[in-house]
Order: sequence, then structure tokens, then C-alpha cells
Amino acid sequence: PKRAEITLNLEKLNKFIGKNLTYEEVGKILTHLDIELKPLGDGTMLLIPPSYRADLTRPADIYEEVIRMYGFDNIEARMPVMSIESGEENTNFKISRIVREILKELALNEVINYSFIPKFTKELFNFGDEVIEIKNPLSEDMAIMRPTLLYSLITNVRDNINRNQADLKLFEISKTFKNLGAEKDGLAVEDLKIGIILSGREEKNLWNQSKTDYNFYDLKGYLEFLLERLNVTRYSLTRLKNPNFHPGASAEIKIGEDVIGVFGELHPNLVDYFGIKREKLFFAELNLTKLLKYIKIKVNYESISKYPEVLRDLAITLDRDILVGDMIKEIKKKVALIEKIDIFDVYSGDKIDKDKKSVAMSIVLRDKNRTLTDEDIDKAMNTILELIKDKYNGEIRK
Repeated sequence: PKRAEITLNLEKLNKFIGKNLTYEEVGKILTHLDIELKPLGDGTMLLIPPSYRADLTRPADIYEEVIRMYGFDNIEARMPVMSIESGEENTNFKISRIVREILKELALNEVINYSFIPKFTKELFNFGDEVIEIKNPLSEDMAIMRPTLLYSLITNVRDNINRNQADLKLFEISKTFKNLGAEKDGLAVEDLKIGIILSGREEKNLWNQSKTDYNFYDLKGYLEFLLERLNVTRYSLTRLKNPNFHPGASAEIKIGEDVIGVFGELHPNLVDYFGIKREKLFFAELNLTKLLKYIKIKVNYESISKYPEVLRDLAITLDRDILVGDMIKEIKKKVALIEKIDIFDVYSGDKIDKDKKSVAMSIVLRDKNRTLTDEDIDKAMNTILELIKDKYNGEIRK
């Protein structure tokens, strides 16, 4: 019979048995077992067991023989020395945990849904050809992988309303799935998304004894608070053209040309399809996978300026179709002294033309290095008024 050949490394042997044996000691033990030994250098030897020892085929078998012949009693019991280091938390998991805590601070309730949704949603929500269909679905209600959290959250609201619970603030953080198509070898994109849905009215509190319906600006406020806590500041809101949303009360959130989310009032026809008759639904969805590169967890400290701020209020009459957010961005670019601009009133009614609106804003001016003079303030305000008049055809409301 062909005899086995086994390569044995002395360093690995000693590490395994927990004892520093010399080359000569190991060689003596193996020679007494009729095992032929050929030195290969660097503490390595080639072993050829006798033909009657067919059980010796690998280094582990040799370790066992050496321990047996050396004697278990001659090997001291020692705890292994290992370096213990804390593992680094997965980025997606860490950000999801932070977002979850922020949304809980806003009194939103978390829901958890299946990743499967019915096949009819493909036409209902205009998903297109990017949907991933399951070849062997468990049921008709679990036929495709959801590309959005919208269907799941609407059904959560519907089920609660059917049980006489209409005042809802729900959120979900989960993966969505989208097919890349044949050009990408049929691979799927798995995006981590945040879904928020509002229904009904706000709860009573000490300073607000009457319930008020949720609206577009409640949802916008929640998103602004979330993005502020994640230190995402350079984003813009643009009008959204999506058949699932109300055409006049929806927007998309962009950072540069990157669309990171959409929000607004869901289309009445869509809400009615789910049998929700008396409630408006407000839905937001943020792509957390895209948002990750813009999130700043570490915050740099900046001391409060010792120089005073200057507050000026303006009431401007504009065309109704002017996007005030774009105008404010333009003003901030033009005037470096502006620290903050807040809109505190928007009016359209009998006292102004039908195609006009009045926007009242509060402007905070400050220089971090010196106290502003009257000349500085007048120059800044004149620049603002000229920009509003020349580019946006706006006028000071008298």
C-alpha cells in the first residue's frame, strides 16, 4: 500500500498543544512510533507513517500522537491570551438607530411590515418595470418585493382607521428593492429608506386644547427637524410631479442634483381607493442609502458671537407662482451679513390682487467680527429690495 506523507510544522504543533517542545523532542517521540522523519528546514519535517498506521493521514493526527506520548499531565492548563477589542458598529445600523431615536422624540410610532406586497400595486402606484416579482409567492398579497414603503404604511393607516384609530403618526425604516434589468445581470438595488405617514389630528396638550388636522407643513417640519439633527443643511425643495401625490401640495428634497426624498399630501383618488373617506394622508419617504454620504454625525463647536444681531421685517407682494424658497436662497447668496430668514406669514385674499400673494419675513443680520453700523444695515436691506424687485417683480406691501 502507498504510505502517506505528512508535512509537520513545529511552530503550529507547539501552538496547538500549548507547550514549547524542541525539534529533537518531537523527533524522538515520532521515531519511537516507527514514523520516518525527513528534515525540510525552518522547523518543518516530512513524516512517513508505517503501513500499519493507516489512521495517520494529516498533521492533526500527528498532534494527537505527540500529546499522547508526551503525556497530558505534563502540559500545564493555561488560559489563552487574546486581545479583546470592541467591534465597530455597522454604519447603516448606526444611522438607522439614530434616525429611529429622533423620530421617537417627535412622538412617531414605529411599524414593521413585510417586504412583500400585492402584484396589483405595480399599476396602482405606477412602479414601472423595475419591480421584482416573486416566482413562487406565498400568496397573492406577497407577489412582489416592495420598491417603496408607501403601500405598507397606507395599509397600516387603513387597518387602524377600521378599528376607530384615525389620529396616527407612523414611521418605518426598512429596505426597498428595485430591479436593475438585464444590462446589470438581473441584480437588484437594496436601498434603506425612511417612511413617515400622518393621518387625522394632533393630540391635545396644555397649550392647545383643540385638535387640529395634520397638514403639509407638519410633515415638512418633521423632515426639517430630522435633517437638522443629522446635520444635513444644504438641501433644496422643488415641486414634485408624481401621480401618487396631490399636485399642489408635494415636493421633492434634493441635494445638488441628487433626489434624496419626496413628501406631501397623497392624491385623494389614491386615498379613496383604500377606502379612507374622511382623512387626508401625508406621506414622506427619504432614501437613507443616498443620504448617508451627506450626514455628519460629528459636530464641530462654534462659539456664540459676542456682537449683536439686527432684526428687520419685510412684507413683500409677489406673483402667486413665485417659489419663495428659491428667492430666499438667492437673497442669502447676495447678502453675506444674513444669518437667518424666517417666513412668519403668507397672505392671499381680498386686500391684494388675485394673482398676487403677500409674504412677511423676518431677516436677521449679523457680522461675527464687529458691530453693524446703520450704513451696513441700509446697504444690506437695499440690496435685498433691489433683488426682489428686479428678479422677482416684488414690491414692499404698504
